[in-house]
Amino acid sequence: MKDLEKRPRGIALFWGGLFVGMAVTTLLVAGVFYHLTNRGLVVTLEIDELARYIGEQIEAQAARELPRVLEEVKAQVPALVKKQMQSGNRKAEIKISDISIILPPSALAELDNYLRGTVETTLYRLLDGMELDILASDLGYQAREMVTISLGEELAARQNLSIETWWGKIPVLLEVGEGEEPKDRVDY
Repeated sequence: MKDLEKRPRGIALFWGGLFVGMAVTTLLVAGVFYHLTNRGLVVTLEIDELARYIGEQIEAQAARELPRVLEEVKAQVPALVKKQMQSGNRKAEIKISDISIILPPSALAELDNYLRGTVETTLYRLLDGMELDILASDLGYQAREMVTISLGEELAARQNLSIETWWGKIPVLLEVGEGEEPKDRVDY
Protein backbone atom coordinates (compact mmCIF):
# COMPACT_ATOMS: atom_id res chain seq x y z
CA MET A 1 0.00 0.00 0.00
CA LYS A 2 2.84 2.33 0.75
CA ASP A 3 4.16 1.91 -2.84
CA LEU A 4 0.92 3.26 -4.27
CA GLU A 5 1.12 6.39 -2.14
CA LYS A 6 4.65 7.19 -3.36
CA ARG A 7 3.76 7.17 -7.08
CA PRO A 8 3.00 10.50 -8.68
CA ARG A 9 -0.67 10.89 -9.41
CA GLY A 10 -2.85 12.79 -11.82
CA ILE A 11 -1.34 15.98 -13.05
CA ALA A 12 2.33 15.08 -12.48
CA LEU A 13 1.89 11.91 -14.54
CA PHE A 14 0.23 13.90 -17.34
CA TRP A 15 3.04 16.49 -17.52
CA GLY A 16 5.73 13.82 -17.42
CA GLY A 17 4.11 11.89 -20.31
CA LEU A 18 3.61 15.08 -22.29
CA PHE A 19 7.25 16.07 -21.84
CA VAL A 20 8.56 12.63 -22.92
CA GLY A 21 6.18 12.56 -25.93
CA MET A 22 7.23 16.03 -27.08
CA ALA A 23 10.92 15.20 -26.65
CA VAL A 24 10.59 12.00 -28.72
CA THR A 25 8.55 13.79 -31.40
CA THR A 26 11.08 16.63 -31.58
CA LEU A 27 13.95 14.16 -31.97
CA LEU A 28 12.10 12.26 -34.72
CA VAL A 29 11.24 15.44 -36.63
CA ALA A 30 14.82 16.69 -36.29
CA GLY A 31 16.15 13.33 -37.51
CA VAL A 32 13.87 13.31 -40.56
CA PHE A 33 14.70 16.95 -41.30
CA TYR A 34 18.43 16.23 -41.02
CA HIS A 35 18.10 13.15 -43.25
CA LEU A 36 16.11 14.98 -45.93
CA THR A 37 18.27 18.11 -46.03
CA ASN A 38 21.55 16.17 -46.16
CA ARG A 39 20.66 13.21 -48.35
CA GLY A 40 17.61 14.61 -50.04
CA LEU A 41 14.50 12.91 -51.25
CA VAL A 42 15.13 10.12 -53.75
CA VAL A 43 12.24 9.39 -56.10
CA THR A 44 12.53 6.30 -58.27
CA LEU A 45 10.31 6.33 -61.34
CA GLU A 46 9.51 3.04 -63.06
CA ILE A 47 9.01 4.15 -66.65
CA ASP A 48 8.80 0.58 -67.96
CA GLU A 49 5.32 0.16 -66.51
CA LEU A 50 4.17 3.48 -67.97
CA ALA A 51 5.70 2.66 -71.35
CA ARG A 52 4.04 -0.78 -71.33
CA TYR A 53 0.64 0.77 -70.59
CA ILE A 54 0.98 3.39 -73.33
CA GLY A 55 2.16 0.74 -75.81
CA GLU A 56 -0.81 -1.50 -74.99
CA GLN A 57 -3.24 1.39 -75.42
CA ILE A 58 -1.75 2.36 -78.78
CA GLU A 59 -1.76 -1.25 -79.93
CA ALA A 60 -5.43 -1.67 -78.97
CA GLN A 61 -6.40 1.61 -80.63
CA ALA A 62 -4.46 0.73 -83.79
CA ALA A 63 -6.09 -2.71 -83.93
CA ARG A 64 -9.52 -1.02 -83.78
CA GLU A 65 -8.75 1.79 -86.24
CA LEU A 66 -6.53 0.17 -88.88
CA PRO A 67 -9.33 -1.77 -90.65
CA ARG A 68 -11.36 1.44 -91.01
CA VAL A 69 -8.34 3.39 -92.26
CA LEU A 70 -7.51 0.60 -94.70
CA GLU A 71 -11.03 0.71 -96.15
CA GLU A 72 -10.77 4.50 -96.57
CA VAL A 73 -7.44 4.09 -98.38
CA LYS A 74 -8.93 1.40 -100.64
CA ALA A 75 -11.78 3.75 -101.53
CA GLN A 76 -9.29 6.42 -102.59
CA VAL A 77 -7.07 4.12 -104.68
CA PRO A 78 -8.82 4.71 -108.05
CA ALA A 79 -8.71 8.50 -107.68
CA LEU A 80 -5.06 8.45 -106.58
CA VAL A 81 -4.01 6.16 -109.44
CA LYS A 82 -5.94 8.26 -111.95
CA LYS A 83 -4.30 11.43 -110.65
CA GLN A 84 -0.83 9.90 -110.89
CA MET A 85 -1.41 8.50 -114.37
CA GLN A 86 -3.20 11.44 -115.96
CA SER A 87 -2.72 11.38 -119.67
CA GLY A 88 -1.91 14.84 -120.87
CA ASN A 89 -0.31 15.27 -124.24
CA ARG A 90 1.43 11.94 -124.16
CA LYS A 91 2.16 9.88 -127.18
CA ALA A 92 3.26 6.31 -127.42
CA GLU A 93 5.89 5.49 -129.94
CA ILE A 94 7.42 2.14 -130.81
CA LYS A 95 10.86 2.16 -132.49
CA ILE A 96 12.18 -0.78 -134.44
CA SER A 97 15.52 0.03 -136.03
CA ASP A 98 14.92 3.26 -137.89
CA ILE A 99 11.16 2.82 -138.12
CA SER A 100 8.91 4.66 -135.63
CA ILE A 101 5.31 3.65 -135.13
CA ILE A 102 3.11 6.10 -133.21
CA LEU A 103 0.12 4.57 -131.47
CA PRO A 104 -3.23 6.19 -132.17
CA PRO A 105 -5.02 7.98 -129.27
CA SER A 106 -7.55 5.15 -128.92
CA ALA A 107 -4.75 2.59 -128.41
CA LEU A 108 -3.04 4.96 -125.95
CA ALA A 109 -6.30 5.31 -123.98
CA GLU A 110 -6.69 1.53 -123.93
CA LEU A 111 -3.10 1.14 -122.74
CA ASP A 112 -3.70 3.74 -119.99
CA ASN A 113 -6.84 1.90 -118.85
CA TYR A 114 -4.97 -1.40 -118.79
CA LEU A 115 -2.07 0.10 -116.79
CA ARG A 116 -4.44 1.88 -114.40
CA GLY A 117 -6.36 -1.36 -113.79
CA THR A 118 -3.11 -3.27 -113.21
CA VAL A 119 -1.82 -0.70 -110.72
CA GLU A 120 -5.16 -0.61 -108.87
CA THR A 121 -5.32 -4.41 -108.70
CA THR A 122 -1.77 -4.57 -107.41
CA LEU A 123 -2.47 -1.93 -104.77
CA TYR A 124 -5.64 -3.75 -103.63
CA ARG A 125 -3.71 -7.01 -103.31
CA LEU A 126 -1.00 -5.25 -101.35
CA LEU A 127 -3.53 -3.62 -99.01
CA ASP A 128 -5.50 -6.85 -98.58
CA GLY A 129 -2.31 -8.73 -97.78
CA MET A 130 -1.39 -6.45 -94.89
CA GLU A 131 -1.43 -8.24 -91.55
CA LEU A 132 -3.08 -5.60 -89.40
CA ASP A 133 -2.54 -7.42 -86.10
CA ILE A 134 1.21 -7.52 -86.71
CA LEU A 135 1.17 -3.86 -87.76
CA ALA A 136 -0.78 -2.89 -84.60
CA SER A 137 1.62 -4.91 -82.45
CA ASP A 138 4.60 -3.22 -84.11
CA LEU A 139 3.07 0.23 -83.50
CA GLY A 140 2.59 -0.64 -79.82
CA TYR A 141 6.19 -1.85 -79.55
CA GLN A 142 7.51 1.31 -81.20
CA ALA A 143 5.43 3.45 -78.83
CA ARG A 144 6.84 1.57 -75.81
CA GLU A 145 10.39 2.05 -77.04
CA MET A 146 9.83 5.72 -77.83
CA VAL A 147 8.32 6.44 -74.40
CA THR A 148 11.08 4.54 -72.59
CA ILE A 149 13.86 6.34 -74.45
CA SER A 150 12.29 9.81 -74.55
CA LEU A 151 11.09 9.82 -70.96
CA GLY A 152 14.41 8.40 -69.76
CA GLU A 153 16.34 11.15 -71.53
CA GLU A 154 13.95 13.85 -70.34
CA LEU A 155 14.15 12.72 -66.72
CA ALA A 156 17.92 12.29 -66.90
CA ALA A 157 18.17 15.96 -67.85
CA ARG A 158 16.12 16.92 -64.78
CA GLN A 159 17.64 14.62 -62.18
CA ASN A 160 18.55 17.22 -59.58
CA LEU A 161 15.56 19.21 -58.40
CA SER A 162 14.70 20.79 -55.08
CA ILE A 163 11.61 21.56 -53.06
CA GLU A 164 11.45 25.02 -51.49
CA THR A 165 10.17 24.99 -47.90
CA TRP A 166 10.02 27.69 -45.29
CA TRP A 167 13.13 26.27 -43.59
CA GLY A 168 15.17 25.78 -46.77
CA LYS A 169 15.57 23.57 -49.80
CA ILE A 170 15.17 19.80 -49.84
CA PRO A 171 17.09 18.23 -52.72
CA VAL A 172 15.09 15.80 -54.83
CA LEU A 173 16.92 13.19 -56.89
CA LEU A 174 14.98 11.55 -59.72
CA GLU A 175 16.10 8.07 -60.67
CA VAL A 176 14.77 6.13 -63.61
CA GLY A 177 14.15 2.54 -62.56
CA GLU A 178 15.08 -0.29 -64.89
CA GLY A 179 13.35 -3.23 -63.30
CA GLU A 180 14.28 -4.61 -59.87
CA GLU A 181 15.94 -2.43 -57.27
CA PRO A 182 18.68 -3.48 -54.88
CA LYS A 183 17.23 -4.82 -51.60
CA ASP A 184 19.40 -2.73 -49.24
CA ARG A 185 18.30 0.63 -50.65
CA VAL A 186 15.63 2.72 -48.92
CA ASP A 187 13.80 5.31 -51.02
CA TYR A 188 10.98 7.62 -50.11
